[in-house]
Amino acid sequence: MKVFVGIALLVATASSAAFAEDAPKVKDRKSPDYVRCVSQAETGSLVKKRKTCRTNAEWDKIEAAQQNDASDLVERSRTFIVPGS
Repeated sequence: MKVFVGIALLVATASSAAFAEDAPKVKDRKSPDYVRCVSQAETGSLVKKRKTCRTNAEWDKIEAAQQNDASDLVERSRTFIVPGS
């Protein structure tokens, strides 16, 4: 079973790499297909960074999900506040 999972991951990685090479590079930074990379500090390390690359459309989707989660958190916290206490 472990061998099957390993082979499946290898094939998936190889096919995604081949697909990425075939895609034309987008030069317009405002395009939803433009790939933008962000360097983030690793938790627990002062030096180590992790580079994350996604398209603008993917970054927008992540930001919208985070905004939705934040507003849900605020709304849930408001329901537990008892006025006048």
